[in-house]
Amino acid sequence: MNQKLEENPWWSMWVKPKETIRNLINYNPSYCFIWLCLLYGFIETVYISQGVSLGGYLPMWASVLISIALAIPVGAISFSLTSLFVYWTGKLIKCSGTYKDIRASVAWSNVTTMISIILLAALLIIFGNEVFFRNFYQTSFPSAKAMFLIFILLAETTLSIWRLVIFIKSLAEVQGCSGWMALLNVILASVLAFILYYLITLCLSFVSKASFMQ
Repeated sequence: MNQKLEENPWWSMWVKPKETIRNLINYNPSYCFIWLCLLYGFIETVYISQGVSLGGYLPMWASVLISIALAIPVGAISFSLTSLFVYWTGKLIKCSGTYKDIRASVAWSNVTTMISIILLAALLIIFGNEVFFRNFYQTSFPSAKAMFLIFILLAETTLSIWRLVIFIKSLAEVQGCSGWMALLNVILASVLAFILYYLITLCLSFVSKASFMQ
């Protein structure tokens, strides 16, 4: 293993994902994993809070604290499951790469989340507790706020696209395959995740109906 990183991955991952992920793996595949879980998990927990309209039950500060408290476990679970699906499906198409290396690729492709945190902070400052409602993005706002929200959505869309680019490039590097094979791997992993989600939802629906009939 290298004794030190050649560059700061928080910046180099944006423009040199292949070289950066290789340096990270040679140095330590778990480098800054907890910090990345915290950043990504916080964003995900806020989305979950929106989905259940937590703002209707709690003040904004409480929702933010809950999101921070749950961020690391939510991020770790999300990264671990995603890596597992990519690892399994990668084996089907003869891609190499260890689980830890793939997890590093998954986690570090979400380095863009540090900008998402800034955008979310801006939303909280402008819109307050309204952010934690399910219909937040469908709400009609005054023109100035509406334009600001459109800007945030466009910025997030751009970040999402670049996040995918970083992921494909870094995954191709850790699995020793082409970018197209890495993309196929991501698609297969997404299909697998959707099927499992559908089956779990179906089972829960059957259980719920059976309980109701009793």
